[in-house]
Amino acid sequence: MKMRIAHAVPLPTQAVKLLRALHLLTGTGELCFPGRHSASQCISDMALLNGIRRMGFSKEAARLANAQLVLPQFTSGNGTDFNDLHQIESIEVVRSQLESALTKQHGLVALDMSEFLSMQIPDRGYLYAPRGVGKTFAALSVAVAVASGGAVFNCRAPMPKKTLYVDGEMPATSMQSRLSSLVGGMAIPPQALKNLSLITPDLQPCAMPDLSTAGSQCPQYAQPDATGAGLSG
Repeated sequence: MKMRIAHAVPLPTQAVKLLRALHLLTGTGELCFPGRHSASQCISDMALLNGIRRMGFSKEAARLANAQLVLPQFTSGNGTDFNDLHQIESIEVVRSQLESALTKQHGLVALDMSEFLSMQIPDRGYLYAPRGVGKTFAALSVAVAVASGGAVFNCRAPMPKKTLYVDGEMPATSMQSRLSSLVGGMAIPPQALKNLSLITPDLQPCAMPDLSTAGSQCPQYAQPDATGAGLSG
């Protein structure tokens, strides 16, 4: 079940046959996977996970997918997966364990200067996507994270920073609605809201400059207020 809402999941014929055969082996009771001490209670997540590990299926599945099997290590409390580790300890502990596992598997790459300077490194290019896929929410999420010293995607700002968000086309009402929805779902200290300044066309006394030209990117177009917010490249 997801979010404690029961829902039906259709199964292929092969899975149904396997479960029926398993049912005969586990006592023909109400559950296909009864617990050790009571047939009315299902097997625990930990017991099932340990059984899968002992049979080697987890490692084999990771090998076939060209991936690495990483198991969470708990220093306090009991849990079975990284979701539990997040809840019991913190997201920082999850990130640290995953990064440590990747470093051990792949190691760090060091290049000497001549090798690095001779490499043909392609340009990263520009961010582009069609309308309606969430570009504004993604950019606003980054801006809010930097301004508040918070986290976004797989990155975290080390400390709150003055941030300027420049928008060249969105109506102010739409920008206000999106930013309100975004901030409403995040735990942001009130003082951090002052760190983020916005430039949006509807609120300007004159037309927006063409930000694709070098002259229009001059900091004079972003008039800093008393807090010192200004253009950030």
